[in-house]
Amino acid sequence: MSTVLVTGATDGLGRALATRLAGEGATVLAHARSEERGREALADLLDGAGDVRLVVGDLASLSAVRALADQVPDRLDVLVLEDGYDGGRAYRQSKLAQIMHAFDMAEELQGRGVTATALHPATFMDTKMVIDAGGTPASTVQEGLEATWRLVADPSVEGVSGAYFNGTREVRADAQAYDLDARRRLRELSQRLVEV
Repeated sequence: MSTVLVTGATDGLGRALATRLAGEGATVLAHARSEERGREALADLLDGAGDVRLVVGDLASLSAVRALADQVPDRLDVLVLEDGYDGGRAYRQSKLAQIMHAFDMAEELQGRGVTATALHPATFMDTKMVIDAGGTPASTVQEGLEATWRLVADPSVEGVSGAYFNGTREVRADAQAYDLDARRRLRELSQRLVEV
């Protein structure tokens, strides 16, 4: 097994995936939003057979891109949802932006032995975040873990890049994810905001 970066590794699906990867002997780079939460999760992960490293400061740009993704609306010429803000809409837009970035990365890294895929692992998993927000879990962290694990370890998807998966099925993403002009504008906007 190789080196794997796991974002959100302090809880929920990210933590479950990091734990499984470490147990399988992977080198795990565990990304956390704060060093304190990361250190807490790292203590648990160190029981695994793999090499686990905490990454916080080195991935500041990832945090900036995630913050940007929360602000990118359907129309990329509007930067912030100032009027009629809707948390659900902002969340969906952030996920679309992540898919668009994954598709761009797949094209950029084509032929270099790296794959980039986008995944919707499960809906409203029974995570602390969903439960604390008053949500009703519709699936389990285990379901999300199995969908994610399939992309990590299943030989049937080895080499698949620039694809979108809903659970374990490859499906078509929102049409805007395939719009090269929209992806270019998102990329340029992201770069400007990260440089600020």
